[in-house]
Amino acid sequence: MNKRNLFFSIILLTVVIIATVSLLIFKNESPLNANKENKESNQGNNIELLFGSNYISYIIEDDTMSFNIFAVQKIKNTTSSVANVIQDVSFNNENIEITEFSVELGNIYNGYKLINFIVDVKATSNNIEKADQFIIYFKNGKSKSYDIGEVSIQNDIGYSQNDIIPEGEYVVSYPFPSLNIKLFNNSKESITLNKIEDLNKMINYTFKENREWKPQEINHILVSSFDVKNEFDFYTITPILRYSINGSDYAYNMPGVIYGIFIPDEEKVQKIISQ
Repeated sequence: MNKRNLFFSIILLTVVIIATVSLLIFKNESPLNANKENKESNQGNNIELLFGSNYISYIIEDDTMSFNIFAVQKIKNTTSSVANVIQDVSFNNENIEITEFSVELGNIYNGYKLINFIVDVKATSNNIEKADQFIIYFKNGKSKSYDIGEVSIQNDIGYSQNDIIPEGEYVVSYPFPSLNIKLFNNSKESITLNKIEDLNKMINYTFKENREWKPQEINHILVSSFDVKNEFDFYTITPILRYSINGSDYAYNMPGVIYGIFIPDEEKVQKIISQ
């Protein structure tokens, strides 16, 4: 290639690069593109959400815990998915920190789509931290608070983990508040079972007799139904076993259980919209 051809090739390449860059700038700054961005950012104003009555009462063992918070979105012809317009979420308690979140979309029933907010939560104090509102921050800069039921979490400071351990399979999910569990007395002393409750004493079961539980024995605890103070749609609970050894009282936080969460999407939607 002679110098002349090389010179024109360089000029042609330069023109192509300038034209490409100009086209990209025009595309990004064009009114059509700006209108599209404004439309997407304003769609948070058209989102209609209704949250279920969620009850979370949980003792966190490994720094964070993942929870499901259910809601429904009313479907309109011009409404986009809520998952596309959310910037961030939080609770109305700064000591309950959401470290990560995701949004899963469920089925549509009676004009409502099931929304499952999955949040990874940590408690930044060792007290029982409570919240009753879920705050959504939209990409358009606005935010809205929603009543969600009751959330109570606590770190597992002060709970005994050495005397009692689960034995065999552990049932995690139930249709309503009940419990079926086998536990092993890992201590060297006899244990007296007193009661089972949660952080708020919302569920409660008192053992009718002082059941003496000998060392190195398995105890099958079957609670067909708890005494429940308030009714909720969905429960995520750490059952707390209160017990005594030689006259001293202790508390063991059992593995967590959930109630009413694995029902079909259509039933979840119906529960929420029937409030």
